Amino acid sequence: MTHLSDKGSLLVRLEGLGSITRSEARIADHMQRCYPRIVFESLTNIASKCRVSKATVVRFIRSLGYTSFAEFQNRLQEELSSKLDSPVVRYSTARQQAAGGEFHHLSHHLNTIMHNLHETLDRISTERFDHVVEQMAFCRGTIYVTGQCGSIGLAQAFFADARYIRPGIQLLDNYASMMPLQVLDAGPDDILLAINKRRYASATVLVAKHFSSKGAKVVAVTDAEASPISPFADYILVAPSGGATMFESSCAILGVIEALAAALASRLEDELYKRFQVANQLYKNFGTLIDSPFMDK
Repeated sequence: MTHLSDKGSLLVRLEGLGSITRSEARIADHMQRCYPRIVFESLTNIASKCRVSKATVVRFIRSLGYTSFAEFQNRLQEELSSKLDSPVVRYSTARQQAAGGEFHHLSHHLNTIMHNLHETLDRISTERFDHVVEQMAFCRGTIYVTGQCGSIGLAQAFFADARYIRPGIQLLDNYASMMPLQVLDAGPDDILLAINKRRYASATVLVAKHFSSKGAKVVAVTDAEASPISPFADYILVAPSGGATMFESSCAILGVIEALAAALASRLEDELYKRFQVANQLYKNFGTLIDSPFMDK
């Protein structure tokens, strides 16, 4: 087998392979088909799926230029991180497109949003979505909502809608020093709705890990199957945010969480109107909202 240098992405290394055995071909095929999710698979899992020994997998990985399975995972994590997390790279790409003359920010961005929305429909099955709604509608404990860094506004948007719909909704704020106290009572009857789009917030991943360890259900709304939160999620709702701009679009993710709130409202309709009346009276008592100047006309 050809031994490759230690430079280049996993897919580039796989493409550069020379003559390989049938067992090695199964490993290569699995890595190509499961990229980038392969980063979350253990050595034992890869060997089992490819019907080969763990030693065969390790030898194959070394032939790709990695010194060990641990280095393979570390390098692949770095590879994915560099692709997903660089606004500067995305901005440079947009500038290059603009220099070509066939580019306009408005049309490009709106077309990207529409593409992301269509892809979201393909990535989230109605069965999975409906099951998540059922779990949230009849959660016996508390539904915690979190989103840190660039996902804070998305978490707040869901919380603002969901508080109208049912009791037992708690928003985890972005004060990292207080997070241990906020998640202190997490337990198996609870659900965590974690919104985590790139650039991925480490705090959200740590919260998901904690809830998972306590037996709570974790629902991740994220923009890629290979999101860092994925290993700790019971349900993953993928809404792409891609686009060759410095700031990726949140529209598809916002659409998913708005759909969750709408479906939850439909499922709990009997209690919904009572909560709206109480909430609206509280808004009036606190003078929170400004009445429309057209209300009395």
